[in-house]
Amino acid sequence: MPECASLSTFRDFDARTISAIPSRHAYLHLGGGLTYNICFFVWVAAIVLLARLNRGRPDGAAVVSYAISLISIGLLMMISSCLIDELLPRYVLPLWQMLIASGCIVIGTMLDHAFGS
Repeated sequence: MPECASLSTFRDFDARTISAIPSRHAYLHLGGGLTYNICFFVWVAAIVLLARLNRGRPDGAAVVSYAISLISIGLLMMISSCLIDELLPRYVLPLWQMLIASGCIVIGTMLDHAFGS
């Protein structure tokens, strides 16, 4: 791409130097050991804990069922993408997004029970 040659980001660098940049910075590898299985099991433990905390509250089942439905929708999106082609890493992105959103809702609700009213 000759148009990008004048950009300061790529000036005086060859392909080997640009490819070596991530290995020099540790913050680019913070999530490297984090797998979906670990996140999912932590999420399941949080859901079980939230279900126990919500016993006797009128809105307790709604939050738990909403968190479970988010994961189900993400899984459905991934499976429908895999029907078109083989499993690719980009097809798992909706599942990750729904897991993160659901986890934030579950953790926020638990913190609300712990420190809120």
